[in-house]
Formats: sequence, C-alpha cells, structure tokens
Amino acid sequence: MSAGPDGCILGTSHLTDILNHLGAYVLPLKVKINKIPKPDINEVIKNKKYVEILNKQIEEFIKF
Repeated sequence: MSAGPDGCILGTSHLTDILNHLGAYVLPLKVKINKIPKPDINEVIKNKKYVEILNKQIEEFIKF
C-alpha cells in the first residue's frame, strides 16, 4: 500500500529482485493499492476495485 500514485511499485520491484536473488519463488501478480494516505483496511474493503485486486491475488496465491 502506498499514499503515492504507483502503489510502491519501485519498492515491490526491488524486494522481488532481492527475493529472487535469494532463491525464493515470487508470485508474479503484485497487489498495488495506491493513494491511501493512512492504510485502513476498512477503506480498502469498501473499494470494489481493491476487493477485486485482492480476490485475484488470493486466487493466484492458492494456485501458486
């Protein structure tokens, strides 16, 4: 989650690089929840777009 418009894309990309280097398997689908000034799960749950993204992430994780 990020207050910025990109959902911390650079941070998740860098973390993925580090985990790949360490030999970890990383799920390709990354959840980018952006423009949230204070991470509040109640606000995320109310947003249909975010619920769809999170459900997709859950489905992909189960397959992974």
